[in-house]
Amino acid sequence: MLISIILSILSLVSGVDTQLANHRAKTISNVHYEISFDFTNNRDLDFRLTEIDAPVEGHLVVTFDIANSNDVIFDYRDGVLLSTRVNGKQYGPTIENGHIVIRKEQIRKGQNIIEFSFQPSKNAINHREDYVYTLLVPDKASILFPCFDQPDIKAKFKLQLILPDKGAAAVSNSPIVKD
Repeated sequence: MLISIILSILSLVSGVDTQLANHRAKTISNVHYEISFDFTNNRDLDFRLTEIDAPVEGHLVVTFDIANSNDVIFDYRDGVLLSTRVNGKQYGPTIENGHIVIRKEQIRKGQNIIEFSFQPSKNAINHREDYVYTLLVPDKASILFPCFDQPDIKAKFKLQLILPDKGAAAVSNSPIVKD
């Protein structure tokens, strides 16, 4: 209880400090990410260009269990947050130092469902002559999508890529569920 009061009072520092990481690891479990990235705004996606010509649109549904109804803090850096829904209701979160704060009044003990629409940081999607890719080394997932960006919170995920019709293909090291 004292940790939640301290988290609400103190300003969040950039990154994930030990206190925040420990608090989340103790209270958050059963995390599932359903994420989609839409590249169709890049209708003329030409990998010979030096960068992608239009923002990639992302949509994320995060389902998780929480042991109590404290503030929930997601990590998200350098991208654009377009909208947020908390347990089915539109919500305007606080954004501070690379974190999205969902206030405890919106959170219920047990399962919660948070939806984000966003545009990832331009630094999240790397670009080469004939392909794009991500490199999500520790603490870098939060530049691609809102998440609990710490290694002791394990999650299941489903990923959907919406690609332009013009000869684009996706490659993954996970099985394809639906093509």
